[in-house]
Amino acid sequence: MKIESVVLKAKTKNNLPPVLLVHGAWHAAWCWQEFAVALNNKGYEVHYFSLPGHGGSTIDRKNLNAYSLNDYVDFLSERIDEISPTPIVIGHSMGGALLQIYLQNKILPAAILIASIPRQGTFSLILRIALKFPLTLLKALFTYKSEVIIATPGRARALFFSSDNPIDVNVTQKLLGPESMTILPPLLYWGTFKKINPQTPVYVIAGDKDAITSVAEQRDLARHLDAKVSIVTGQAHCIMLEPKSQLVVEMIDEWIQSL
Repeated sequence: MKIESVVLKAKTKNNLPPVLLVHGAWHAAWCWQEFAVALNNKGYEVHYFSLPGHGGSTIDRKNLNAYSLNDYVDFLSERIDEISPTPIVIGHSMGGALLQIYLQNKILPAAILIASIPRQGTFSLILRIALKFPLTLLKALFTYKSEVIIATPGRARALFFSSDNPIDVNVTQKLLGPESMTILPPLLYWGTFKKINPQTPVYVIAGDKDAITSVAEQRDLARHLDAKVSIVTGQAHCIMLEPKSQLVVEMIDEWIQSL
């Protein structure tokens, strides 16, 4: 199986830990490119990759729906084990869910959850999509094809980006791809998200214009994980592609340096 993986080596020798970036549903390594460069400019060695069937990563099964949530967590665990020393891991959206599950049994130097799926799971997300695009959601469920949800630039804009984001959503929407529908049931189940090992410090970051998750859910997640939380004003779900992404990099660097 071919894995799309990118490594940005630190430009100078330093004591900063490496950082691993984990993308969310429908996305792939491409969404981290500018964010990774910004972190790298801060001195970090940065790793990012595409999950199987996402971006430039192939699949070793009949189709993407053959992959479960646990398969994704195992894939993340393999990527973490490949990096030495053990990296700080940043998970966005579904990537945040994978990271939360990984941390139930493992320890990291630190973890950062950006617009992560909250501990209540994706029920509220499904409800929000149902209210915005009811026929689209029904089509996705009946055809068992998640890509139906993000099949137009308008829906991609509504779900992922703030209205004043200058990103060319026509180009970006074409980079979005299918997601495994098999991961949905466990993400709907509250019990999937248990307490994590308290030895891993956690930082929760979210935007107050997020159409996928809410500020209340993110604050609740931070309380659940005994984590620091920051809400970035005016920013939507894909914070790493939003206008204040550089500010978020600054926030992350400051927090890491304070550990």
